[in-house]
Amino acid sequence: MSKVVVRTSDLAGFFDRARSAGRRADQGLALDGSVTLAFEDPQAMFSVLSDARRRLMREVMHESKTIGQLSACLHRKRSAVTKDLMLL
Repeated sequence: MSKVVVRTSDLAGFFDRARSAGRRADQGLALDGSVTLAFEDPQAMFSVLSDARRRLMREVMHESKTIGQLSACLHRKRSAVTKDLMLL
């Protein structure tokens, strides 16, 4: 995965994108390889995507790592990394 799209959207938009992806998969077409994080509330989007969580997402997108490895390379407590991963 090399691309993350962050947007505001309602539930209908989510299902529209899911149906579109399903149709492409049914037709044997390649998916674009991106992940979309959609939030109904813009304020929630900004509270969830803190600097620390964005760094965490970049690190995981670059290379798969264990929670212990993420804690070490990001210089964060293991419990904080675990909490952020559960939220994301």
